[in-house]
Amino acid sequence: MKIYNFRMLAIIFAVLGIASISHCSQITIPSPTGAAHSKTIIVGGGFDYPPFSYIDEDGKPKGIDVDLMRTIAKKENLKLEFKLSRWDRALAMLENGKVDVLIGVLFTPERQLKFNFTIPNVIDDYVIFVRRGTTIRDIKDVQGKTLLIEAGDASLETI
Repeated sequence: MKIYNFRMLAIIFAVLGIASISHCSQITIPSPTGAAHSKTIIVGGGFDYPPFSYIDEDGKPKGIDVDLMRTIAKKENLKLEFKLSRWDRALAMLENGKVDVLIGVLFTPERQLKFNFTIPNVIDDYVIFVRRGTTIRDIKDVQGKTLLIEAGDASLETI
């Protein structure tokens, strides 16, 4: 077996329709076959997650993850169709087979039961933003408080 970088991994998982991209780096995986390259890969993701994925003022998908997928597609002669949406809808589309690949997914043990993940290349930390002067200093201090969290966000599984 050979070690392939993110481009090959994304292509293989996308073509097979079994991947959930989580900002990937390297993994051991075999090379794709030429016949698999004829499929249009449907790429899901969040429409408001800059700089990774978002819809620009002209209504076009943009962002680091979008650019990465386009670069892979160009290099491998693949066709892409982007379906960026609210995050909870994007997760549901992957789970229901409406998209082949989901960009910008954070790993959680619960999600691992449903999706295949690659090795992440971006590490995101969760933070809590509070007003100055508050007594909230750590996650335990939000017990009983009202929090604003995006529907479908991985932090819902953590908190």
